[in-house]
Amino acid sequence: MNVLFISIPFYGYIEKIAKAFRKVYKANVDILFLDACEDNAAAVLNKLTDGQYADLTRKKRQNSFYKTRYGKQYDLVFVLVGRGLNIPLFKKFIACQEKAKKILYLWDDAERIDNIKLTVPLFDLVFSFDKSDCDKYGFRFLSLFYCEEYVYKKETKKYDISCIGFWHSDRVYVLNRLLEILEESKYNWYLLLSTAKIHLLKEKILQRKKSEIPDYIMAKQLSIKENAEILKESLATVDIPHESQNGLSMRVFEALAANTKIITTNENIKRYDFYHEDNVCIINRENPKIPKEFLKTPFVPINREIVEKYSIESWVKSIFAD
Repeated sequence: MNVLFISIPFYGYIEKIAKAFRKVYKANVDILFLDACEDNAAAVLNKLTDGQYADLTRKKRQNSFYKTRYGKQYDLVFVLVGRGLNIPLFKKFIACQEKAKKILYLWDDAERIDNIKLTVPLFDLVFSFDKSDCDKYGFRFLSLFYCEEYVYKKETKKYDISCIGFWHSDRVYVLNRLLEILEESKYNWYLLLSTAKIHLLKEKILQRKKSEIPDYIMAKQLSIKENAEILKESLATVDIPHESQNGLSMRVFEALAANTKIITTNENIKRYDFYHEDNVCIINRENPKIPKEFLKTPFVPINREIVEKYSIESWVKSIFAD
């Protein structure tokens, strides 16, 4: 089985998905990365050219990749999100892929993907992590997943609460409100919001007071392995997705595998088969409240069949099931 996998880089997850395709289907997987601004210099050039640098770089990269593979036939052309995909070049390439099944998976809200209306018609099947988008556009629903590193193996819960993610939207505001309400000194926290060095520098220059940028915001990213170890060692973790997001983020499924409770702003978690009120605390972004007993009681184990349904191997099987 030959698989062409197209995506922007995403902190090790793309390689994990490719590995799962190889494991489940014994597949030969070629990966085309779409991202064009992989370092600070490229990001600056892109800013100075109002996005033209990224567009040109992506076009050159994609054109070069396709040219070397026009003679190869794929069984599956699998695209994640499709942001940054050069539509004319992609259409020309898939026209030569007569037997390939073309599948798009969205782990972003459809409204946040600029080229979505041009991208969707190119595929035989479109999956989304967002049930509301599935209802609205006729996509097939498929939630996100966890990688094997997150499976709980009796690790000691040494952190009361952890929050690891990226600095975006109102995440800092909500997290700071939680720190105030929970009286930070009473709990053992692990906090890290990551951002690019150039973005952090820009914000520090713009801020009048250095104290306005919390110490837990850093130009630092953890590997999947490091992230998993901290999550497995946490009694609870905080999940603050974009305000418009309806689908459950990766963090929720990783916490499920890690036997870690979830504090989340996404009330749609109630609609899933693993939901348990002892394991999940849904908070309001403006006025987050956490019952005192929530952090005092252990995680209630969920049936293994339910948990395993959200593994990366199960996810890959669902992608190419038909």
